[in-house]
Amino acid sequence: MKFASELTKEELVARWDERTSPQRFAGSDDMFDNIYIAHRGGDRVRLAFKPRSGPDLFGTVFRGRITRNGEGSAITGFFTKTGADYLLAFVLAAVMAVILKAMYDRGLGVMNLYIGMALCAAVLLAYLWPKRSSKKKYAAFLKDIALKG
Repeated sequence: MKFASELTKEELVARWDERTSPQRFAGSDDMFDNIYIAHRGGDRVRLAFKPRSGPDLFGTVFRGRITRNGEGSAITGFFTKTGADYLLAFVLAAVMAVILKAMYDRGLGVMNLYIGMALCAAVLLAYLWPKRSSKKKYAAFLKDIALKG
């Protein structure tokens, strides 16, 4: 995704820092405010939604860069999951593979094995695919940052 801005790269970096600073969200009410955890290292940026309570298992994360774009600048990036989510999905897939293999060894049949593997893969991919509603929330926040303020 690309969020173009009329601001210079330095101005957009400053706006990113201001809009995502912890002070901006300090003391805010989790019930009514969207709170994001952001990190910027140079021109690389990372944005994750903070849920009201507990960890956001399989939550969407925006990873991108702030780049020059002709006269202005842009925030470009993609939606993904956290590394821990991918690791958890891999472990769950491995456990399911062992269970399906044990069932096959006990006479389940090869067709049922393929169906079971396909169902497990579909469920894991559904959890790992970034949600459309999350993308809309992130896009609105990122557009607000990119707009000239």
